[in-house]
Amino acid sequence: MHCLAQLVNFGLLPRGLFREWSYDPGRFGVTGYGDLVEPEKIPRSLWELMVEVAGGSSIGVQGRIELLARIEWSLDVGVLYPFYDGCGRVSRYYSCLLALWWQLSWAVHTSRREYFEAASEGLGRFVQYYHQAIGEDE
Repeated sequence: MHCLAQLVNFGLLPRGLFREWSYDPGRFGVTGYGDLVEPEKIPRSLWELMVEVAGGSSIGVQGRIELLARIEWSLDVGVLYPFYDGCGRVSRYYSCLLALWWQLSWAVHTSRREYFEAASEGLGRFVQYYHQAIGEDE
């Protein structure tokens, strides 16, 4: 994931990889989020997420789909939002790679408006949207 973020932002940023400010999803209309990850906790939170991903092969298909949705939401607009720029692109690239690794259908986002409407309504709504985006109703 770090490599994807570096490639997305290659040469564009004067600072390090991770944001240094407190993120406020409410400012962007996102509701239904839990505890936000503060800048100093981003590396640890990403590590914990990767540990969960590493165990993803041992959970059922529905659990993996929900994990993909949670990863995409958390990195893009949700509680983590770790990078200076490219959080949305990195979250979608990463969830697509994981879907391929786990031999799942990947999400096809055909409407930016629908994507962000679902994302702004919180994780639960985004999981529902994600099921639709992979062509399966929950």
